[in-house]
Amino acid sequence: SRRERNRRNRLLCLRIHGEICKGCNLLPKKIYNTAGNIIEVHHLEPVSMLKTPRAYNPETDLIPLCPNCHRAVHTRSPWPLSLQELRDLMSAKDD
Repeated sequence: SRRERNRRNRLLCLRIHGEICKGCNLLPKKIYNTAGNIIEVHHLEPVSMLKTPRAYNPETDLIPLCPNCHRAVHTRSPWPLSLQELRDLMSAKDD
């Protein structure tokens, strides 16, 4: 079965958190100008793991991520990397 994402929650998430990536602090619109509307909204609790649909709070359940960070958190399955795990991986690259 397929669960639909709520467009209203996406808009509210971006209004609350801004359009800056919470993983790497990238602001796509600053770099790509009018083509910069590429920020993605990540569910901290994967929609695919829900037994029954539930309401999401855009402030606490959703975060904006750039496409690269969003893809990176989903390299682990079934539960994606946490935001802290992603940040730890990015800081470890300098070691």
